[in-house]
Amino acid sequence: MATMLENHIAWMKKEVVSLNARIEMIEAGKARFYSKHDNGPSVDTTDTILADNKELKAELEGLLKEYDN
Repeated sequence: MATMLENHIAWMKKEVVSLNARIEMIEAGKARFYSKHDNGPSVDTTDTILADNKELKAELEGLLKEYDN
């Protein structure tokens, strides 16, 4: 049976793969994200989502490197 840490590491690895796929999709122009609040105009939030995904991916990769040591 896997330990809690092993399960967490496995989840992080899957999340990195998922984030990488999302990043590639956005960078290829295959996905756009918009936000609309209180009947206001739609605002393109693609760049923000892309930056957030890249930041989270880097954080997870950093944690995975720490666990490998």
